[in-house]
Amino acid sequence: MKPPCPFSSIAIPHVTSDGPSQPDLLLREATASDASAVLHHLRQVLSQGPVDIPKLASEVMTTTAEEAELLQSFADDPHSLFLVLEHKGQVVGNLDLKAYKRPALRHGAVLGMAIQQDFRGLGLGKTLIQQALAWARQTDLKRIELFVYTRNAPALALYRRCGFVVEGCRKGVIYERGTYLDDYIMAFYL
Repeated sequence: MKPPCPFSSIAIPHVTSDGPSQPDLLLREATASDASAVLHHLRQVLSQGPVDIPKLASEVMTTTAEEAELLQSFADDPHSLFLVLEHKGQVVGNLDLKAYKRPALRHGAVLGMAIQQDFRGLGLGKTLIQQALAWARQTDLKRIELFVYTRNAPALALYRRCGFVVEGCRKGVIYERGTYLDDYIMAFYL
């Protein structure tokens, strides 16, 4: 049985250079009905200039029906979670935690996260990760892992602050614009 999300939704004050405003950000678990908004969000993130995700916006070829099926698979899996961050009804961030299916690896899950450019640097990534880890502690997961470009200093700093440790480096794993790039595998032990 899937543990409940530790919240049904969380209103988050949007912090600007003028200080926090009224809560206009909402963090909640995704549903299949979010498929179109999630696809739009992912295409936005991938088209906002340099982004350290090994995928191009043109590669997001999933149909709304396929994305709805994927989101439903997250909802149905007791070891997986998909969170969305909304600003005024629009998805501007997401975090997915997908458990491995093989029995020997089932105690682990892979974390992925994407936040639109205008919402980075506001502590929202930390909030997403903290909520995902709070949920994961209610499961029988033992480790959460992620992959991050070695050049992505802000993300590396965030993951370290959240308790992730580097386990290794994958040399030349990403091919981007004629160059082979490295990434780290990082893990958090529950």
